[in-house]
Amino acid sequence: MPKVEVVHAQSPLCQWSWGYEPVINRLERIYGKQVEFTVTQAFPYMERAKWLEDYEMNATEAIEWVKADVAPRVGLPMTIPTSWDDMPASTYPAGAAVAAARIVHGEKGGRKLARALMFANLVEGRDTADPGVIESVVRAAGLDHDSMIKASADDIDKTLSDDMHRAGHGANFFSLIVREPSGETSVSLAYAYDPARVEHAIDYMSGGKLKKAKVKPDVMGYAEEVGSPIALLEVRKMFALDAARAKAILSAAVKRGELVRTRYACGDFWSVATDE
Repeated sequence: MPKVEVVHAQSPLCQWSWGYEPVINRLERIYGKQVEFTVTQAFPYMERAKWLEDYEMNATEAIEWVKADVAPRVGLPMTIPTSWDDMPASTYPAGAAVAAARIVHGEKGGRKLARALMFANLVEGRDTADPGVIESVVRAAGLDHDSMIKASADDIDKTLSDDMHRAGHGANFFSLIVREPSGETSVSLAYAYDPARVEHAIDYMSGGKLKKAKVKPDVMGYAEEVGSPIALLEVRKMFALDAARAKAILSAAVKRGELVRTRYACGDFWSVATDE
């Protein structure tokens, strides 16, 4: 049984969660099954306008908050809407789709879809509350959309309800919880976008007794694993590289025809080359 558990309450429409992609992925490679990684689904808002009311902001203030506070902390490239009305009307459809993916494909399928939906919304600026957009993202991720839409509303709701219990008290979008499986001892790390910081907490919680694997800079394998484009900063965090080394690895992969570089409005991303 794992001695340590790392918990994140994720939403496929949350900028905070987008920043935790390389952090969680790196830690999983370092510790393997010695640490349990619990990534649950939660909802920043069910209604876009209600979020403004709950956080006591107007639409202009909300966008400025994302620009001035969220984006700099997260670090990974993201497209910031010019208007709050450009945000998806609800975060529920995307979260429910991730739950359906987990029902059909298991935890890895849910994680893959959550990331693909984050990329679609937070980088490409697509409306991931739109069922048509969700379907296109599901199919592009190689998941079984036909089986997923057959998942009953009761099963989806149960999966989401179970997530609340799995995450437990204190789980939120901008932090990671490092705790003993019993939950008796835990620490909440806010804005923990430096993998080394979380690694230190895991080592402290485990008494330094866990074996740690070296994470080799297999950028091609990582791009294939996550299934959606990767950014320079993600590569740096994932493999603990400086900017020059990460750029060199990506450039070499492009020259070999393994990766393709694409420029989006918010920055450059690299994806696995296809024969098309």
